[in-house]
Amino acid sequence: MKKTTASLRDWLLYLGTGLLIAGSAVAYGMLSAPGSKFPLGTVWLVVLTLIVFGYAAKGLRRFWHRARFWALFGGLLGLHVLLLRFVMVVMGSHYLLLTSLLAGPEVLVVCGFLDLAMRKDA
Repeated sequence: MKKTTASLRDWLLYLGTGLLIAGSAVAYGMLSAPGSKFPLGTVWLVVLTLIVFGYAAKGLRRFWHRARFWALFGGLLGLHVLLLRFVMVVMGSHYLLLTSLLAGPEVLVVCGFLDLAMRKDA
């Protein structure tokens, strides 16, 4: 069982690394095009996502060995990105202040939801 878990973990790590490299290449290609402007909103989305979900992952390290945690974590991450991307499109650059103010409460909500969901599972 441990070998299967380790190989799955390695596969997911390779997949994540590959997606990061491919995404970086696409971003570089988009930014190096003539007449393109720096996408401050997208950079802010990435930074905010790293802050919110970095703290959540660090705070809930005791659940890292469970597949359900990673499924819920991935679902919340996808919901976070979709909602913030929608807010970016609707509000334009004014959303930066809004998302800055909501980052702290969002960490609390994400950690609280994941902690509650994982405790019910135990």
